[in-house]
Amino acid sequence: MLRLLSAQELADICGGIWHPTPPSGIAHGIKIDSRDLDKDNIFVALRGTRSDGHDFVSQLDATDIFAAIVEHAVANTEVSQLVVPDALVALQMLAQSCALRTPATKLAITGSVGKTGTKEMLAHLLSSAGQTHATKGNLNNHIGMPLTLANTPQDTDYLVVEMGMNHAGEIADLTEIMLPHIAAITCISDTHSAHFANLSDIAEAKTEIFNGLSGVAVAILPRDDAFYGQLAGAARLAGARTILTFGYHEDSDFRVVSCHPTSSGLSLEVDIPDGSHGRKIISFSLGMNATHWAINAACVLAMASAA
Repeated sequence: MLRLLSAQELADICGGIWHPTPPSGIAHGIKIDSRDLDKDNIFVALRGTRSDGHDFVSQLDATDIFAAIVEHAVANTEVSQLVVPDALVALQMLAQSCALRTPATKLAITGSVGKTGTKEMLAHLLSSAGQTHATKGNLNNHIGMPLTLANTPQDTDYLVVEMGMNHAGEIADLTEIMLPHIAAITCISDTHSAHFANLSDIAEAKTEIFNGLSGVAVAILPRDDAFYGQLAGAARLAGARTILTFGYHEDSDFRVVSCHPTSSGLSLEVDIPDGSHGRKIISFSLGMNATHWAINAACVLAMASAA
């Protein structure tokens, strides 16, 4: 989506001023690692605990990259610099603009465990139906997710991201940037117990993902989870128009009927809604051995069906 933005639009979105002059041409991506820049990329100079991106701006090739987003102008370089009050905030604002502009169906995943694997399965499945852009690896925080959004190609049909957290309020910030159409919680566990008093507080923090629901506003929930009632209530209060469930529970919309180990992984049967016949059972195999992948697969089917 960056290719749609002029230099002046970039400055307006990020609240910055070009120094010494705006760049010409079109931006073809955005990164925070100066060693990983491609042709016509934007480099965001972030300040970290161990290094400061501004220290690398003078080393950039002005004939190769599009521009750098900085908090103060760096001397001894011909690179066009967009000077902003806060580089991270600028990245997040740019990500939000790209998320608002894309015509793609936006799907978000969080949960105490299973986020990355579920995201990978979902992206693989959706790629058979259209152009799919997804979070790379587990870059799911306040930096990684905005990078994914800002790098969304124009022809994307499905945009898939995962959202992680360590503290309450973090997912709320991420979902307000993305405004997903479909949002899923994989499960609730004590993975984040160091920063929360109890599991209920963890569940509450995870439900922040529904605060940004937009469009069709579908919430996908684990029906077997002990906190299902809390999750469903929060989703409805946040404005979810539809709630779809997955799991072994007999009331699950996407119900795992059987899961058997094989020599190459797992053999599954999942009972799913069917527009023509009410319901049907589909059979398939997974190349993973741990049985929790059955639940993740049911979550993926629910999200793909919603999409």
